[in-house]
Amino acid sequence: MANTASIGKTVLRFGIPLVLGGAGYVAYISGYEDGPARRDGTPGFKNVVYADQLAGGLPTACLGLTKHASPVPVVLGDYWSDAQCQAVGSQVLATGQAQVLGCIKVPVTQPVLDAFSSHGHNHGEPSTCASRAMGLLNARKYEAACDALAHGPDGKTPVWSYVKTGRKNTQGAWEYRFVQGLYNRRLKERSDCLAGVALLRAEYDFATESWKGAQP
Repeated sequence: MANTASIGKTVLRFGIPLVLGGAGYVAYISGYEDGPARRDGTPGFKNVVYADQLAGGLPTACLGLTKHASPVPVVLGDYWSDAQCQAVGSQVLATGQAQVLGCIKVPVTQPVLDAFSSHGHNHGEPSTCASRAMGLLNARKYEAACDALAHGPDGKTPVWSYVKTGRKNTQGAWEYRFVQGLYNRRLKERSDCLAGVALLRAEYDFATESWKGAQP
């Protein structure tokens, strides 16, 4: 079992402690990228590097790590131990969370940061930072921002839930297909974000920028 006691970095934003790349977030992302946790509650990492079919066969390690983000080579068929997944994953995820947090200009709780960071890990942090959801968040329209992680302005149409088919239409634009699994992830991020907003409203004093909630 990998040692998770020392991973992650705590930062203070608007008086709220937030953890970047912590064990909780590693487990959160593993649940999406690797599958359910093991019986003992530890992440069920995919220990063998596989070809991600949703990414055109791109070699992918545990936690969805690829050559585009991993500081170590990601070679198809290689074995990554739980400790390696935990250590490399925490490093990569902390970097991604720092990027997303740098785009957030308002107070947020850990669940809100984790939801937006998960979106960034899936679609790329620059895309998340440029998203309608981020714009709403920075306008302090918290609930609307959470919903925008999963839905268009009408509150119903799925967004960020499509992948390229590899074909172009008659106008020369790429065709996309809806993926239910991606939409399920967006709905979970939305739900977690809303829970984080409820926590923010209950435990944060906006006037004094003081946090009354639990410390990490």
